[in-house]
Amino acid sequence: MGLTFRDGYYTRKVFIGKRTVKQGEKAIYWTLSGKAKRVLGPKRIRLFMSTIQFCTRHIAREGEYLVIEHVGGRTEHIQGPAMEFKDPILHAQIRVEQAVRVEAGEAVIVYSRIQEGENTNDQEAADAANAAALAIAQELVLASTHTATTPTTATAAAAAAVSPGDNKSSDVLQGVVMTSSSAGKVTRMARSIEVGPCLFVPGVHQHLLEFSWHGEAQGSHPSESRVLPGQHKFKKLKLLQQQLYYNVRDVKTSDNCALTVKLLLSYQLVDVPKMLGATLDPIGDFVNAMCADIIAYASSRTYPEILENTAMLSTLRTFPQLQARAAAVGFEVSKVVFRGYKGSADTASAHELATRRRIELKLKREAALSEQDDRDRILDRNIARAEREEQMAAAAQAAQLKRDAAAHTQALQQSTATNHQQLAFITALGDMGVDVTKYLVAQAQGQVSTSIIQVDNNASKEGATTGVHVHAK
Repeated sequence: MGLTFRDGYYTRKVFIGKRTVKQGEKAIYWTLSGKAKRVLGPKRIRLFMSTIQFCTRHIAREGEYLVIEHVGGRTEHIQGPAMEFKDPILHAQIRVEQAVRVEAGEAVIVYSRIQEGENTNDQEAADAANAAALAIAQELVLASTHTATTPTTATAAAAAAVSPGDNKSSDVLQGVVMTSSSAGKVTRMARSIEVGPCLFVPGVHQHLLEFSWHGEAQGSHPSESRVLPGQHKFKKLKLLQQQLYYNVRDVKTSDNCALTVKLLLSYQLVDVPKMLGATLDPIGDFVNAMCADIIAYASSRTYPEILENTAMLSTLRTFPQLQARAAAVGFEVSKVVFRGYKGSADTASAHELATRRRIELKLKREAALSEQDDRDRILDRNIARAEREEQMAAAAQAAQLKRDAAAHTQALQQSTATNHQQLAFITALGDMGVDVTKYLVAQAQGQVSTSIIQVDNNASKEGATTGVHVHAK
């Protein structure tokens, strides 16, 4: 018996014997007559001319579910936690599948069978059903070819807005899945939108829509990566803001230069039903619209003009076709960021040469301006120095004139005093009876040399004469 739980691989033919079915095991044995008997452990059975087979145990835990395919063609889904033994008589297959975990900001598109028609021989009803299916299919084809910028009338009437805060929303499916008209069976499907956060377990007659959009195909170098169709396959829609890196290659300017423009697109899905009814690949629409806008922008500008006005490539008004297409398919474009550019080898070489020349001219101009500024500064300093020297000379001259004036005044005062003394002396000589004229003539001829003459004015009192003292050498 052992401790190992046996599964469907354990099959034995027993002539005479016994088997123990442990608790947690299930077995089926067939008697000689072909009758099957099921045994659920714990139990010990005796066998004679029998074949015994143990059943495989399948366990679905939290977040899982069991898919049971019955022999009769019926399928059953059991949400976990659950356990089921595979009965080879009843079950064709049992497998464990993961439930779809829809996080906040995500949504899944669920298609469910809502009705099944009865068999009918009414050819008119079959023709009417086929006509309705054909009309709706034509609407889907027109939407998938991207020739219309808005959904058709029937699609718009059936569409309902879905916001990230909703838990569930549904709308009518635009297509009809049919068998041949002679059989008269019509199966209609309804479409519902499940918005997270939730754990979705699909029913037997439900399936999730799988999207196939443009996606990034990695190259040997990041600059060689491309956005190609069918690269992004998924079942959960992102309702939050997303980003797309895209390089618009081989863009021709008005002067016939080729360059690659690198862009970053930020977008958000705001209307799920509108997107489902308007396009099969919105990323492909965005890529084509961005290419058209960039080509239109570059075709009217030269290569240097584009490089001088790269800020225009980060504004939404440069991308009118992108904004129009995003609004038509239920998306909102928040921003487009210019990440840089890359030119061809010839264009890059010519641009590098022109840039080098511009830099050299700029350096020469700056050197000449610097030299002129140095000369201007030297001249300004010389002028300032000359002005200061002139001020200093004027101040020195003024001081000298002041000193000369003071000396002249002093000399004048001394000359005046001397003249007063001589006048008093001559007057005194005249009073003493000296012939003043002869004296002056003799003095002029150098015959009289009198060095000191003292006049005593204090001696003039009442009844006294003026005292004059002459000291001759």
